[in-house]
Amino acid sequence: MSPETLPILDPAVLKQLLALDGGGKGLLKEMAQLFREDIGGRLTGIESALAAGNMEGIAQEAHAIKGAAGAVGARRLQAQAQEIERGARAGAFGGAADRIADLRPAFEEAAAALEGEAAN
Repeated sequence: MSPETLPILDPAVLKQLLALDGGGKGLLKEMAQLFREDIGGRLTGIESALAAGNMEGIAQEAHAIKGAAGAVGARRLQAQAQEIERGARAGAFGGAADRIADLRPAFEEAAAALEGEAAN
């Protein structure tokens, strides 16, 4: 399944996060803020690793993005990061620049959706 066909946010994960907070939105708001802060820095890191041709650095940052995205149910971003991680670990990663460039809009889309859920 290609990342583009996946949901931006997984409703089941959102439901679990809300349940952890007794139906409140405090946890979701905190996670949305941490998600934006953490992934924003990771995107800068992966872009720097790409500029340096550092495949291990790309793989490490992509792995961290994948994990953080999974924790909040950002399935599309998670799948994109997983593809990048696999390619970087394989060492021959054609199209890396385009795929990495696609991460930032996918992140912004996921972060906005998460923040919207936290605000509603």
